[in-house]
Amino acid sequence: MKRTMVDARIIVVEDQLLLGHDIIDRLKYFGYQNVSGPYASAEQAWQEVKNDLPDVALLDINLSGKMTGVDLATKLLSKGAVRIIYLSSRQDDEAFDMTLKTAPEAFLNKPFTNNELKMAVMKALNSEHTPEIQSGSREILNDRIFVKNGRGRFAILLDDILWIKSNGGDTAVIMTADRLELKDKMLPTVALNLSKIEERLSFYPHLTRASRYFIINTKQVQRVIDHQEAPGSPVKKAVLIGNKEIILGSRYRKLVTDQFHQI
Repeated sequence: MKRTMVDARIIVVEDQLLLGHDIIDRLKYFGYQNVSGPYASAEQAWQEVKNDLPDVALLDINLSGKMTGVDLATKLLSKGAVRIIYLSSRQDDEAFDMTLKTAPEAFLNKPFTNNELKMAVMKALNSEHTPEIQSGSREILNDRIFVKNGRGRFAILLDDILWIKSNGGDTAVIMTADRLELKDKMLPTVALNLSKIEERLSFYPHLTRASRYFIINTKQVQRVIDHQEAPGSPVKKAVLIGNKEIILGSRYRKLVTDQFHQI
């Protein structure tokens, strides 16, 4: 998508109008200039945007009127590639699960912080996948994961992951290309150790353990290189991903390099 703050069109659909205006004020404060709403119902929003689709739609799930936010998302996606961000006071899995068929970019639990809102919109605008209505949540989970971050959940496409780095305990940071310049505190953190992450993501074959502290996406490897800390020190194998050299642990080296064709 790669829209800028100037030309990105964003709509806010929220039946709590004070909250809706607050969200719009925050988006404009961030620098987004083309923000419309708040629309109190899905029906009202649909009539306003059906012939001129937005780039990003921030949708409350439960709205005034007969249509829900999920119903509106379904109609928007039937017309074009609109990035969906859901807003909800509900934090139960049922509320989250009902949104999965629309492949949302994020699910923000109210109240959410400026950083959570900013990250969700930035991610949606930089997303390169084409959103579409899915026939079931299982299909969605095969190409993306939803990571809790603060009071929301953010979609990360598995192909976009560069590496997952352990923080040394039972948490890990997921790195994608669009987050390389972000400060550590803004990176999505998973409350699992690497072994548990490997187990949960075993259905995706390109995420491979590379060392005690790293899981890498072998699809993102640019080079396999010899790494030497200092002259005379042992030479180790490493991979270059993005701007980072990741040294391969001795017990994982063959597991990684065997995945590449060599000539």
